[in-house]
Amino acid sequence: MMLNGIDISHHNSTMVFSNRISLNDYDFVIMKATEGHGFVDPCFKQYSDKISPNVVRGYYHFARPDLT
Repeated sequence: MMLNGIDISHHNSTMVFSNRISLNDYDFVIMKATEGHGFVDPCFKQYSDKISPNVVRGYYHFARPDLT
C-alpha cells in the first residue's frame, strides 16, 4: 500500500490557498512549523485549520546553523 503525502510551508501559500491542491486528498501532511531562531511559519495555523481531522499530520523545525 502506498501513502500519498505532501510537505508544505509558507513557500506553498499561493498553491494551497488558490485551491490548486486539496490538503484533504492526502494520507499525511508534513508542515514546517519553525525555522532558525524564533521564526514561526506564517501559514502554519492556516494550513492546520484547512486539513481534515482524518489526515495524519507531522511538523518540523527547519534548522539554520548559519544563523547565530
